Amino acid sequence: MNDFLRSLGPLGMSLRFRRLSDRLTDEGLRLAATHKVPLAPHWYAILLLLRDRGPQSVVAVAAALGIAHPSVIALTRRMEERGLLVSSQDPSDRRKRLLELSPLARQEIGGYQPTWDAIARAVDRLIDGAGGGILPALDDLEDQLDRSPLDERVMRVVAARSYPRPRAHAPPLSVRPAAEGDREALLAIARGLIRSGESYALEPGSSEAELLAPWLPPPPQRGYVAASEGEVLAALTVGPSLPG
Repeated sequence: MNDFLRSLGPLGMSLRFRRLSDRLTDEGLRLAATHKVPLAPHWYAILLLLRDRGPQSVVAVAAALGIAHPSVIALTRRMEERGLLVSSQDPSDRRKRLLELSPLARQEIGGYQPTWDAIARAVDRLIDGAGGGILPALDDLEDQLDRSPLDERVMRVVAARSYPRPRAHAPPLSVRPAAEGDREALLAIARGLIRSGESYALEPGSSEAELLAPWLPPPPQRGYVAASEGEVLAALTVGPSLPG
């Protein structure tokens, strides 16, 4: 059957993430019921956070997990109702509520760990079966959005297309030394080469530093970019021949 969201390409990405999240949540609920683990799929991260870091405010939990404050309130209230969390006023700021594991959770959390370990191994195998590199790619995607949110990126694209200049011939192409300001363009070129699987030695999931190293090398090598109207179109490195 034709998958319409897949056919949308990048435009369908957020809905595909949502669909995948819903699927993993539903399958996690089935798993919890089968193994008689009285936990909703989203609770484990809060339990592990409070186990490892001790009492935390709602704001601190939201910041650590990167999820919305109201979502943390809703999740932790349900966990309190199940007897897994207890809350108290923060002695340093009585406006804040501190969350910590209940005696029941401290007693039972060790029994949940084998199931969590099995889930981690199963997901790791799932990722390997999909070609690997998914988690580093997600890390990279989140890091890029932290540096420049999607709305800003879209507005730059719109602005670049809003004022087309009539041309009687192709725009001039200039070659100049690569600079730190070219990072995003160089990363896009490197990732495109990795996806193509041609003429590139780095593996999927390489760090930004590894991706940039060929284009921003130390002396005596020198990286250059070819640009037209401010847009970097290609990159190259010039230097002594390497051994081998």
